[in-house]
Amino acid sequence: MAWAAHRLGIPIATPAQHPFNPLALLRLLHAAAPEGRTPSRWQCERVLHHAWRGEGADANAPARLAALRETLAPARDPEGEDVKQQLKDRTAQALAKGIFGVPTIEVDGRLFWGLDALEMLAAYLRGDAGVRRPRLGRGRPRAAGCRARLS
Repeated sequence: MAWAAHRLGIPIATPAQHPFNPLALLRLLHAAAPEGRTPSRWQCERVLHHAWRGEGADANAPARLAALRETLAPARDPEGEDVKQQLKDRTAQALAKGIFGVPTIEVDGRLFWGLDALEMLAAYLRGDAGVRRPRLGRGRPRAAGCRARLS
């Protein structure tokens, strides 16, 4: 990740713990989004900056989370049952679609996931025949390699 950020000229500072549990940040994002909508780009950027440009600080430190909450000014309580359920529902929807990486972008029913797939997405949007050909193994049932537990 540090190499990719360096290559793209993006400053990055890995949080004190990595990997870390992002649940508090995800709940805060969903609580800040308008009812029934997804978080805005600005809201997502604030959370990403909090985690990855926090000078190596703990992304879940209570004082930092409180400051981020003040910045995002959520209309709903991030610990409220409605926010928790919405996040569970959206996670289940993503898993059902086959989403398991970030970023994931869907175009014409095709999923492009991961930073390294952005060039492939650009080629697809330009009409590159190598990307637009039928997917290998399409229609063939596949066994899941892992399953997420949503509890």
